[in-house]
Amino acid sequence: MTRVLIPRSDNTSAKIVEASDFEKYHAFLNDHVICGFVVTAGSGLTVDVSTGTARLKGLYVESTVSENVTALTACTTNYLYMTIDRDPNCEPEGWSFTKNTTNVTAADSIKIASIVTGASSVSSVSQVQDSGDGSGDITYNSGVNNEFFYGTGACGDATISTNTCLTGPKYYQNLTINACVTVTSSVNPLFIYVSCTATINGTIHMDGVGMCGGTGGAGGNGGGGGFGGNGSNSAPAAAGGGSGGATGSAGSAGTSDVGINIAGSVGGSYTGPHSGGGGGAGGSNNDGADGVGNTGGGGGGGSPYSTAGAAGGGGGSGTIAGGAAAPAGQSDHINNLLRLIANHPPMSGAGGSGGGGANGGGGGGGGGGRSPGGSYPTPSTGSPGGGGAGGAASSNGGSGSNASAGGSGWGRGGAGGGGGGGGGGGGKGGGLLVIVARNLIFGAAAVLRANGAAGGNGGASANGGNGDPYTYGGDGGAGGGGGAAGGGSGGNGGALVYVYANITDNGVTLTALGGAGGSTGTGGTGGAPADTGGGGGAGGTGLTGPTATASSGTAGVNAGFKVGGY
Repeated sequence: MTRVLIPRSDNTSAKIVEASDFEKYHAFLNDHVICGFVVTAGSGLTVDVSTGTARLKGLYVESTVSENVTALTACTTNYLYMTIDRDPNCEPEGWSFTKNTTNVTAADSIKIASIVTGASSVSSVSQVQDSGDGSGDITYNSGVNNEFFYGTGACGDATISTNTCLTGPKYYQNLTINACVTVTSSVNPLFIYVSCTATINGTIHMDGVGMCGGTGGAGGNGGGGGFGGNGSNSAPAAAGGGSGGATGSAGSAGTSDVGINIAGSVGGSYTGPHSGGGGGAGGSNNDGADGVGNTGGGGGGGSPYSTAGAAGGGGGSGTIAGGAAAPAGQSDHINNLLRLIANHPPMSGAGGSGGGGANGGGGGGGGGGRSPGGSYPTPSTGSPGGGGAGGAASSNGGSGSNASAGGSGWGRGGAGGGGGGGGGGGGKGGGLLVIVARNLIFGAAAVLRANGAAGGNGGASANGGNGDPYTYGGDGGAGGGGGAAGGGSGGNGGALVYVYANITDNGVTLTALGGAGGSTGTGGTGGAPADTGGGGGAGGTGLTGPTATASSGTAGVNAGFKVGGY
């Protein structure tokens, strides 16, 4: 039995390793061009081959000067190869350019070009990347399973000179991004592999393409106005009180981050317990009371002839919370570089949470009815305002709709309350940008960004309807304005990772910041009181909402890795 140790030394010196042993030692490497070996037409039936590096039979192959390959066969397609040269003992001792017209790759060879010739000159040169089925002209990859650190180079050389949106991972041989150019991506994550040299003078960003923000809460509808009193000769009907406004909805939490382990931020909240005012007493043209605090509807005015006005409704009450902070995710991908590059995990910043929707304003009370005299048509009430819809991720909340005044009758109907604004949506988190380049050059104006998006602003709440005057009966009360909605919190920053063997950094700017929180929406204004008859009370003014904007997102992760090897 023979036992073999690889690598071994020859019989001459224990310090010299046989080249054939390196072939065995690196047999897991596929034959491929690392960089260069660009073939162009030369003079006559010749081609010029640029400098380059490659792996062939596991061995490192390099040409440090451009070479001219001569004696191509006329009027056919020639195939150009790099071939290992062996000594009489089959030990590798060098390499050379070889060619044939059969398109059959000889032993110890790798094809690098297809060349079409005419009678006396080269017509065209093709170096189409081979997809693994032998149909191409040249193989660019990092050798292990057709893709390892620096990618296949399948996209060839590229210079990006206009703003560009990429759609998925890219595998360049050489990449240049010009100054004043911005590269974005419609998908997350964005991986850019460059088998030779990446030169970045512009901006690449993954702002706001990470985890989704929470939805803002919907605003509450306003309350309806009360009926006015219906006068009659015998038993006048009492005026009806205004309805209370509905409460807004809470915002939803943003989505947790992936692979960063930083929690999101809470959405802005709304607070507002508010009551409507009482109706005025009958028989003395008494005014109804104003809504208490904010968002309460005013009371209806008393009739100058007898019956009292009714109380206005209260605004929606209670604290409407913004969405809870998205919990932190797990941080494991950054610590496992091979897994990060191979599996393309969607590492992303957490989304911000939605703001709470505002409460609706209370409806105004109905005015008192006139007692003597015959009956008169029952007045219609004021229509309540609708609440605004909550904002989607990074969007502003919808505005509430305004209410209307009550209709005619012995006592006027109360006006409706304004709808509450919708909460702002939470900002989306920043995405993941990974650049893997053998040689990485950052220009002085280079920028890599993965910022979180700003949260949406709370929607504006609507105004309450105005009180409606009536000389002979009580005036209708004014509706309260809707409260103010909370803004959505900003999304967290994402992650920036770049991997290189060699780097020249002339001052790249790296930012993975959290987005700003959305601002609080404005409260609706209470309706104006009537000024004749019973003098219905004024509606309460809508709450102006929280004093602070929603929280900003938190910063993400920046990381650079140097990888040893070729």
